[in-house]
Amino acid sequence: MSDRAKKAKLNIVSVLLMEFVTIISGLILPRLILSEFGSATNGLVTSVHQFITCVTLLRAGVGGVTRAALYKPLDEWNVLSISGIVNATSKFMRKLTVQYTVALVVFAAVYPFFVKEEFNWFYSFTMVLILGISTFFDCGFGVAYQFLLQADQKRYIISFLQVFTIILNVIVAVILIKLGANIHIVKLGSSLVYSAKPLILWLYVRKKYKLDWKAAPDNLAIKQRWDAFAHNVAAFVTNNTSVMVLTIFTDIKLVSVFSVYNMVTAPLRTMLSSMVAGVEAAFGNMVARDEKDTLKKSFENFDLVVSAGSALVFMCVGFLITPFVQVYTSGVTDAQYYQPVFGAVMALAQFVYCIRLPYQMMVDVTGHFKQTKAAAIWESAINIVLSILLVKFLGLLGIAIAFLVATLVRTMHFVIYSEKNFLPKCTKNFIKHIVCCTFAVACAYIAVSFLPEMSVNNFFDWFKCS
Repeated sequence: MSDRAKKAKLNIVSVLLMEFVTIISGLILPRLILSEFGSATNGLVTSVHQFITCVTLLRAGVGGVTRAALYKPLDEWNVLSISGIVNATSKFMRKLTVQYTVALVVFAAVYPFFVKEEFNWFYSFTMVLILGISTFFDCGFGVAYQFLLQADQKRYIISFLQVFTIILNVIVAVILIKLGANIHIVKLGSSLVYSAKPLILWLYVRKKYKLDWKAAPDNLAIKQRWDAFAHNVAAFVTNNTSVMVLTIFTDIKLVSVFSVYNMVTAPLRTMLSSMVAGVEAAFGNMVARDEKDTLKKSFENFDLVVSAGSALVFMCVGFLITPFVQVYTSGVTDAQYYQPVFGAVMALAQFVYCIRLPYQMMVDVTGHFKQTKAAAIWESAINIVLSILLVKFLGLLGIAIAFLVATLVRTMHFVIYSEKNFLPKCTKNFIKHIVCCTFAVACAYIAVSFLPEMSVNNFFDWFKCS
């Protein structure tokens, strides 16, 4: 097994482990905060985190551009070129850190007026600042070095470090809560734990990579950062359109129904996306070395694995998501959570999204951000327009159909663009995979239809049904 293949497998295992630990942490900490501090405090923490997520879009785009620029100089070990790219990214991130800090302080000063009925101004102001500490250190110290490690096929270092910090954060938070600490101290402990990660990466890169930190920043190498930024903004809009449209045009209870179904599908999509991210640097290395035959064969095999894996995962989701939601929401009668058609269409849409991931990865590793920017914008526009048009007539189902259509259009663009630019005849293989997956799902549906119907009243019944 080649060193590149070993690193790819290690990257995949590490990112999947990280996603698993993140999911478990996401189940433990919110429950503790709810039980100890109440729904209002949990809502405050959640809403502030949502703002910070939006603000971090400021750094979106530079990551993909930096990695794409680093593949070739890393393969040739051109220290001067690597140093120039890393220094340019670090300089850009320092500017964004200043912008982030200003935005965070302004938000911290204004946000308390929106929650003044529940919390006083100083309480909310300090909470926002505390929650923003780790992102400040991440932007200012760690991000550029993360991009370097990812491009050098060492994503596993970041993932294992993240696993360690997540586990340590849970331990620290549980201890502080059990000792009776208030929410500010608990979150300050979490922020300090997460702030250690970028500092450790900074020290690691400075020790292991003998780069010229005084080299002139190579701003030309990351000139497409704003094109990549457009991709990330379009993706952010696409992924959040459903909640926004449901909030504006329908009953707020439908947002709750959507969020429960999305709670199942989103983590599964993230895990498949993480698997693709684990091998991105390996394909970037093939592109840098111009190994066309190896690239073609490796991509075909990887594309088959992703297609088959996505079909298996979301076929099961299509069958099992509605029974799961029924058990999960048992006793809740203020909204209609039985939405089998919506659940099936959501599963189909996420399947379509996942089978495009290898093609999207190829666009990223080749640095074709400017050439594909328009398609990203069109995807978000189609999703918004169709969601608004269909939600009035079909409700939740309309939202799911809009997302499916927009995702399908973008997926076909990725495939066609890839065939024209770097993957000859990939459309034929893509269609073959779709036909095979469709046949497999049809066979599964026929097989399941012959099984005796089972009543699902609890999670044990659901596992038997699964």
